Amino acid sequence: MTITVRPIRPSEHARAGEITVAAYDAIGAVSDDYRVQLADVTERVADGADVLVAVDGVEGADDRVLGTVTYVDEDNPHFENHGAGDCGFRMLAVDTAAQGRGAGRLLVQACIDLAVARGRRRMAIYSMEWMPVAHGMYAAMGFTRRPDRDVVFPGGVGFAFQLDLVRDADRHFPPPGPVPDEPPWYLDAWGIQSRAAGGTAHDRA
Repeated sequence: MTITVRPIRPSEHARAGEITVAAYDAIGAVSDDYRVQLADVTERVADGADVLVAVDGVEGADDRVLGTVTYVDEDNPHFENHGAGDCGFRMLAVDTAAQGRGAGRLLVQACIDLAVARGRRRMAIYSMEWMPVAHGMYAAMGFTRRPDRDVVFPGGVGFAFQLDLVRDADRHFPPPGPVPDEPPWYLDAWGIQSRAAGGTAHDRA
């Protein structure tokens, strides 16, 4: 069957959230607060993020959701890697029963295509240290590591990756800095106060 990537429909929010939580739980440690965020597709859509789904077969009433991803521009509250890029994606997940069919790569490519269409210059993302399969896919698609941007989330170390979308991307962003002996806590690295101190940071895993 053909896999099609398209914007999510309201009737698919719950299913996409279930797939995301299950995919993360299958490979790593996810904090309780972040599990709520993974499941809440409706909030991401309301915040202006572009949530995409990979579906089985041609578009129609009986589409079966195989995977999902959330694309964000730098002005979206769900964008994380400020300073390293002007767009990114988050919460890439494929149904555990549908993995190995290329849905994840198609979802990432759809994000790249969307970024290019919007005139973005560099895609910057985080991927948890316990996601080696995703890291291999990103490398094959042209993403490079930015260890100077790595941070520690509640669920472990977040590896930073970037993909230049235009030839002169380096002119528009600061050059890589020194790689610290240990990655900093994400709130410290981003200069964001915790919720307890009145901040609004995402509890990321």
